[in-house]
Amino acid sequence: MVNSEENRSEPRLPRSDPITLNIVDCSNGGMIGESLRCITLDISAAGLRVRTELPLPIATLVEICTALQGMPGKFFLKGEVIHSSAAEQDGWFYHGIRLDDKPTA
Repeated sequence: MVNSEENRSEPRLPRSDPITLNIVDCSNGGMIGESLRCITLDISAAGLRVRTELPLPIATLVEICTALQGMPGKFFLKGEVIHSSAAEQDGWFYHGIRLDDKPTA
């Protein structure tokens, strides 16, 4: 069921966890194979929103590795950047990532 208020299929939980995004495929070929450290802003079963120092093009495919605070083990996920924007005042880039599969520990 889609949350009509935000047009979301899953509820979001605010989080602030360090994660690593490994760039698997990207329209900017020079980024493929790069790893970016970033911070989660919120997560859901369907995706997450992160803050990075560099922009990521829409449709960039990423592998995600994280150890969420308060949860045992590490999670390895795959996803696709479906939203990307730069904030006007703080200089950070914000990305929405849709997850491809369920997390594995």
